[in-house]
Amino acid sequence: VTLSPTPIADFEANQTSACGSIIVQFTNNSQYATSWLWNFGDGTSSTEQNPQHFYSEAGEYTVSLTCSNEQGNDVIVKENYILLFEKPSLSFEEANFEHMFFGTYGTRC
Repeated sequence: VTLSPTPIADFEANQTSACGSIIVQFTNNSQYATSWLWNFGDGTSSTEQNPQHFYSEAGEYTVSLTCSNEQGNDVIVKENYILLFEKPSLSFEEANFEHMFFGTYGTRC
């Protein structure tokens, strides 16, 4: 009888920061695992081997992966791994267009 080694958890993501919203493709790089439990840091989870996840709220998200086999499990936690920033907004009412278009000398382009 040959026993499998205890799993070793590891993963990466195709992107880890954005403004507004982001769809992240997670890649499982774990060894010897036969099942996976992802926690995306926003109250949701997945048991897919290589899941995609949609983040829509600005914040810092800690992502964890627990991988298992018949010998046990291993966990990797990446603190604040996904960083989602507020989408910037521009208010034209606040801009000084007279200065921008006519310059400091009062001449037109």
